Amino acid sequence: AALQQSSTLVSQVQSSFRSVDTSCTHCQQLFGDHYELIREVDRARRNLYITRRVAMRLLEIPNAVREIRIDLQDDRKLLDVHKKIRQLENARHAVLLQVWDHEREVGILCEKFRIVDSLSEQFELRLWAIVENSLELSQSHPWAIVKVLQIVEREELADQQAFALSRGIARQGGEFSHFSSDARQSQPKQLIRGYQGICLKTLQASIASRFESAMPGMLSELNAVVPAKGEEAPDEVARVLQVLRRRLAELQLIKEHLVPCFPPRYDSWNFFVREYRRHIALVLESFSAQANDLIPRQILSIVQWVPCICERYLQRMGASDAGPPLIELLSNLMDIYQNSIKSLLMDWAGRIVTTDKKQQPLEDRTGLYYTDAPSNLFQFINQQLNFVELTLYQPFISGVLQECCRVLTNFQMTFMELLKNSWVSLSYPYLLACINNFHSCRARTESLTDRARELLDAELVEDLCLVEIGKSLERVCDRASWAAEQVIFRDVEPALRKLFTKEWQTEEDNPIMEAIVDTLEDYFTNDTEGCIAQADLLELKKRCIDRLVASYISEMLTRKNQFKKKSTPRFQTDLRLIRKLASSCFGKQTGDTMVMILLNLVSIVVLEDFTGVSQHVESLVTRNKDFSVDAIESLLGMCKHHKKSFVKKVLQHANTLVQRDSRGQASNYYNPTYPYFTQRL
Repeated sequence: AALQQSSTLVSQVQSSFRSVDTSCTHCQQLFGDHYELIREVDRARRNLYITRRVAMRLLEIPNAVREIRIDLQDDRKLLDVHKKIRQLENARHAVLLQVWDHEREVGILCEKFRIVDSLSEQFELRLWAIVENSLELSQSHPWAIVKVLQIVEREELADQQAFALSRGIARQGGEFSHFSSDARQSQPKQLIRGYQGICLKTLQASIASRFESAMPGMLSELNAVVPAKGEEAPDEVARVLQVLRRRLAELQLIKEHLVPCFPPRYDSWNFFVREYRRHIALVLESFSAQANDLIPRQILSIVQWVPCICERYLQRMGASDAGPPLIELLSNLMDIYQNSIKSLLMDWAGRIVTTDKKQQPLEDRTGLYYTDAPSNLFQFINQQLNFVELTLYQPFISGVLQECCRVLTNFQMTFMELLKNSWVSLSYPYLLACINNFHSCRARTESLTDRARELLDAELVEDLCLVEIGKSLERVCDRASWAAEQVIFRDVEPALRKLFTKEWQTEEDNPIMEAIVDTLEDYFTNDTEGCIAQADLLELKKRCIDRLVASYISEMLTRKNQFKKKSTPRFQTDLRLIRKLASSCFGKQTGDTMVMILLNLVSIVVLEDFTGVSQHVESLVTRNKDFSVDAIESLLGMCKHHKKSFVKKVLQHANTLVQRDSRGQASNYYNPTYPYFTQRL
């Protein structure tokens, strides 16, 4: 049944087609020769309809443009203006599509629609003017920025559609390729307008213009300007840093007012932070390129500004991770600053030493002598550290501290040479002041080390070698004490030269040793006590009494032929005076022990039999736990009357005594250093 029904429907369709063919044939017979004319009339009718529609649209354009221009004066109507302009552009596009195969009509229409292009350009200029002044408008008219960004989003969507359409047209062989060149130029300049990219570029240009006033000029010329009388010299660096600080403050306004106007997907906050950091980096690079034209004060102000103002502000704004530290751009500046500080510190330290040795010592509130050299030097060093500490940049701080350490080392070496070679020209009070000064230097170096540990990593602190420098400064105290000893014995030396001479043997009323002891006591009591610390005074006394003993033995060796039995009373008088001096300095027990040691040494020199010498060697071992066999060997070596075999026998006996003697017991008596005696001899 279904097959029969389908067959019936096919028969009916065939009958209808035959009927249509019959009707068409009949119509052609009726038209006869007028068929082509009728086709032309129909085409003209359709073209007239299109022309009428185009004419109506052309007549509407001036009124529409006039309304749009009025609305364009009010930023509140930006969205409506954008919509109307796009409608005009779409209408133009539609009209051109209808007459695309008539080149003459396309040219005429393009000329008529040129006003739309002008209006579109005027609209875009207004959009980008708002974007360019977005920071100011965000505080007064944020809605204007929002509307502009809504238009940008509309265009972004339209770009996506246009891109998809253009790809479709390209696959179809390029329908618009049939347009004439004028027609193609009359189309919108770009199917894909790229408003988002233009918006971002406009913002970048706006930010760049804000930083133009922050770019430093030719610093070599500006620093060379001589100010007029009563005026301050222009400081280009200070001006630029002030401008940069104002630019940084704008980020707070941007975060509070401008960023909320942007869609979240734009990530506008990070965009602004990156741009501002990029332009700040350009300014810093400009400074670095002109580093040789900057003075140290300007370099320091730049290096301090970056971490103290810029990086700290960015961190507070939550933008510290936007890129590498800006201070790394200033490595050239920091190198030049370190070189300038190096020469400045060296010159300063040299002037300090030159001025200091001409200065009369001062007294502190406890009566100790001092001069201003250490105070001035460490004050200058701490001042430099205060400057660079603000940078918080460890490589820079470490570099400046290394220069300071070199200056301290040079300061120590200069004073060592001064005290060694020029002590004759220095006053005794100045030498005492040097002892106190360099104790102070050691304490100040320890304070400097503590500060370095607070500012730097352990490895950087270790590289500074501040502990070793402190110890080397302490050694200057020993050299100053040595120089003070030289001054004292410069006065004592003439009397020492008279020991064991005929004058020494015959003088009764004023023994030579008494004059020597009185001179030493006068120095100790009147010129030294209270002027240096007690420990330093004790050390100086030890030095002087050690030298007295060594000189006494040396003079005895030099004039041994004058030491006879009749000299014994004078020798006993000398021992009594030395005991008195040592007892007053170190106590009675120490004085007695020292005299016994001196008696042993004198006996070793004078006696010629092994038994007597060995007894006195044993006495030395018993009384002095630090007894040195080398000292006895040197002493015996200077005794020309002792044979080598005798000296060898005495030394073997001394070695046996030393090995047998217990070294674990502490000594509570004065302990002269025998190698020190030997060195003096």
